Amino acid sequence: MNNRSALKEKFLTDLLHRKVATTEISAKLRLFDLAEYEDRDYQVVVMERHDEQGESAGAVDKNGSNLQFFRQAERLLDQTVHSFLLLNYDQHQLVALCFAPDQVPAQGFLPDLEEVLQKLKAYFDRPFTFGVSNCYRGLQDLSVAYQEAKVALQYRYIHGLNRVYAASVLNLDYSGYQKSFYQLYQHRVFDDLRIGADLEIRDDLKQLFAEIRSAHFSPETIRIIAANLVLLTYATLNELGYRPEEIFERCLFPFREINSTQSLSQLEELLRNFFARINCLVAEKRDSLNQQKIEGIRCYVEEHYASELTLSDLAKEHQLSPSYLSQLFAEQTGKKFIDYLTDCRIGKAKELLKHTELRIYEIAAAVGYKDPYYFSNCFKKITGLTPSEYREGLN
Repeated sequence: MNNRSALKEKFLTDLLHRKVATTEISAKLRLFDLAEYEDRDYQVVVMERHDEQGESAGAVDKNGSNLQFFRQAERLLDQTVHSFLLLNYDQHQLVALCFAPDQVPAQGFLPDLEEVLQKLKAYFDRPFTFGVSNCYRGLQDLSVAYQEAKVALQYRYIHGLNRVYAASVLNLDYSGYQKSFYQLYQHRVFDDLRIGADLEIRDDLKQLFAEIRSAHFSPETIRIIAANLVLLTYATLNELGYRPEEIFERCLFPFREINSTQSLSQLEELLRNFFARINCLVAEKRDSLNQQKIEGIRCYVEEHYASELTLSDLAKEHQLSPSYLSQLFAEQTGKKFIDYLTDCRIGKAKELLKHTELRIYEIAAAVGYKDPYYFSNCFKKITGLTPSEYREGLN
């Protein structure tokens, strides 16, 4: 992927996560030759590939079959009447932004997606599931559409794989749905879930139900909001590397219970218990999963020390907050991230000083330092010697 393509994909990914200011969208669409999509109807489709047991396919075959997945999906979408932008988003997921021709109604796209899914299933001999958003116009709503598609995808835990789940199955037709959903998926309960902050989650739920009470929603609308909360929770657990079907092997999925609640207080108690069960079950798995993540990051740093590595970028890639990743990294390695990275770079610099004739500025660049003077200062801070003094001492 060339630099321009990489920047375009980063821009679209940032749009998915609401990280582009509304005032900048038009200019960036023109910059990346995407202006034709600015004022067209579109839907977001999240395509998920599963292994033979129905679990989300993991990182083992990412470079191989995920590239095949991308190419095959691209070929099949190209056979429809819709234009599209396809993002190779995750180890087991693709995200497609599908734009309808003017003469084709948005709902007419679902049969095409059903056909694409069945062809992918036949080609790879694996299960697939698609989640599809409602129809939107204006890419400022792309993050809402993406979250809708992710929520629709979670219906696989209720109705099974090898199906296309559209957001319309949620019956979200009440006034103000988009605003409510937009506020819900941004709720801090999901941030607290990511770091296992049980007490904060209880406070988050209390705040959420206070807002619901003050909004005077109908009972049906409140149940829809509660179901969305559960589905967004499943999506968050997936991001963290957990499988909801595994977490809930000892628990009932709560949708039937949500529909049978008779009061707001009863529903609040149900969801409080739901999150308490999640916290208990995830706590059993969190330590080993975090250990795997930190070990993977440590190995990545040792292999890519010469790249421009930042804690923020690694945290984003691993779906963790920078502060939480910093805490985990220090706990498991005994060093701050920046100190570990510096030690790796200086250690490699020592090897190059010993075994090569490279000049100091060349060694600095080879181990990730653009400024040779800064490199020399870091080297002396660690070793007590400048790079030149270290090399002279070896001789």
